[in-house]
Amino acid sequence: MEPMSFISRSGLLVLASAVVGCGTPGAPLPDDVKDPARRIYYEGMRELADGDYAKATTLFQAVAASPRHVKHASLAKLRLGDALYFQGRYAEATEIYRGFVQQHNSDPNIPYARFRTAQCYYARLPSEWFVTPPAHEFDQTITTQTEAELKGFITTFPTSVYTPEARKML
Repeated sequence: MEPMSFISRSGLLVLASAVVGCGTPGAPLPDDVKDPARRIYYEGMRELADGDYAKATTLFQAVAASPRHVKHASLAKLRLGDALYFQGRYAEATEIYRGFVQQHNSDPNIPYARFRTAQCYYARLPSEWFVTPPAHEFDQTITTQTEAELKGFITTFPTSVYTPEARKML
């Protein structure tokens, strides 16, 4: 089952194109990008938009891990979470998003990170498939966590652009 995703792969492509300043995947970076961290971040965005999540993960980890790249490290952490999410590595993505919220509590991207955390939980919900037992027979821990994350997000960010999708998920 494909998880519902407010930020779809095509939406990420549009975002990456706008950020990178190019209209097509794989296009070269603008010549005015001289800062190494910014260049690596943009390359990671291009890989993310192109669907090479493993390479994007490596690039974002490099930027996020370097203390010299404070300016781009927070954005790289968010995109690292996105790359992991698109790889289906929801537990790891959850940790990245949670770490972002804890480390950057005044960042304007907090609602996004909190919503993506809830999406990661939602994506891990058991689904009913004819070979498996009914979903209500599974351990309900993840269901409880998902509900708590979604309710917490909706309560904390009632006017966020992500709130309508969170309500649907709930």
